[in-house]
Amino acid sequence: MIDLDRRKLLRWIAGAPVGWLWPYSVELGAAAASARGSRIFSVLEYGARGDGATDCTRAIQSAIDAAGRVGGGTVVIPPGTYVYTDVLLVGSHVTVVGAEGSVLHAKAERQAVTLKGENITLRNLHLRSEGTRRREANVYHAIAGEGAANVLIEHCRIEGASAAGIYMKGCRNFWIRHNVVVRTLADTIHITGGSAQGVVSGNRCLRGGDDGVGVVSYAPQRTRCCDILVEDNVIVGGAARGVAVLGGERIYILRNRIEETKWAGIYIASEDSFDTFASSDVWAEDNDLVAVNRQSDEGTHACITILGRLGSSLAESGMIENKNRRIHLIANRIRGDGQGGIRIDPFNVDMTVASNEVLETFGWGISTAAFGARVIGNRIARVAKGGIVVPSDCLGGETVLVANAIDLSGGNMRPAIVVNTRRLERLAISGNRIRYDLRPAEEIRVARLPYVSRSHNTVNGTAID
Repeated sequence: MIDLDRRKLLRWIAGAPVGWLWPYSVELGAAAASARGSRIFSVLEYGARGDGATDCTRAIQSAIDAAGRVGGGTVVIPPGTYVYTDVLLVGSHVTVVGAEGSVLHAKAERQAVTLKGENITLRNLHLRSEGTRRREANVYHAIAGEGAANVLIEHCRIEGASAAGIYMKGCRNFWIRHNVVVRTLADTIHITGGSAQGVVSGNRCLRGGDDGVGVVSYAPQRTRCCDILVEDNVIVGGAARGVAVLGGERIYILRNRIEETKWAGIYIASEDSFDTFASSDVWAEDNDLVAVNRQSDEGTHACITILGRLGSSLAESGMIENKNRRIHLIANRIRGDGQGGIRIDPFNVDMTVASNEVLETFGWGISTAAFGARVIGNRIARVAKGGIVVPSDCLGGETVLVANAIDLSGGNMRPAIVVNTRRLERLAISGNRIRYDLRPAEEIRVARLPYVSRSHNTVNGTAID
């Protein structure tokens, strides 16, 4: 397993001696905001009443505005339930803190606590929504960052939203940590609009209406999200994927636990339907995926899915790239009833699949049609089809299948490794360990190719080449 502790990761991402320390710049920004505005502003002083009935929108906004006028301060929400019926705007150098037992209850679809400016903190807020239909505009999210910088959102609880729970568009230097987001009608956490240098860490994303954490770069926005770290989150349920990256560069998905998603647990793609950019330099490492991909979506998804696309009008004009490049799937553990373990479709270039564990899926353990793939040191067992397949729609390049352990005991008589394409320029199959109860006629099946290297492969401990 590759050693990527947090400090090494941050230094490595930047490729510079000083490292890439945006999470700490977020905390420094929050500290600076606190120092500049040490005054406390209770919403009660501006007419709010925590009785669960009085509309407190104007009172809460007045307290926030008062803190902003003096250069910053802390707005306190005391215990009680405070009804609001429109967007709340939080500006630069303002911290909003909820006391234990406080609730901000949105009784209108326009409900976003909107962040604009710099050095903004939301802490310990409990946001509750009555939204029953999905909406798309920014005003319908529970929390919406719009072009904000140095933002810290921590220890908040969000119950319901007409759109996303936490939405960040065009934001820089942000840290979203230790929040609970439940039953939103769109993604629980959504990052878009070229947002950069962000950390999504230690959150619980439960039963959202779309993806758990989405990092999405729409082609019409003309900019990609970059330098985003998604780590140590728990994502359970949801109407789509666990972590979805649809266009982004230098995205890191580390040590998350993802359970019972409708489609893929981890999804890295360029999508026609939403006209997104492609993704490049994405790492998914040390994640646990349990019982994900519970619905096949007509065969598109596996537990981990890498989906490219041929092109669009923007790609044909040279304005965007639609092929995903340099995707690394390292030491992930897949257990459950998905339609396949790892699936990499065509129009993906330079893929690494190493040290993963795939157990108990209804499809292939690993399927790769990438142009250039290294499949190394993976463990595959109790799969319904075979171990590793390179399908006929693979368009070429070099594929390396090395040192994988494939256990097809239990009566499975399929070949452990199948290469159906005839377009590969080079193929290496070496050092793979295959186990059967009943040995089939072919353990490794390879189409006719110009260059194939096979060596040191074994079945039940006996060399076969």
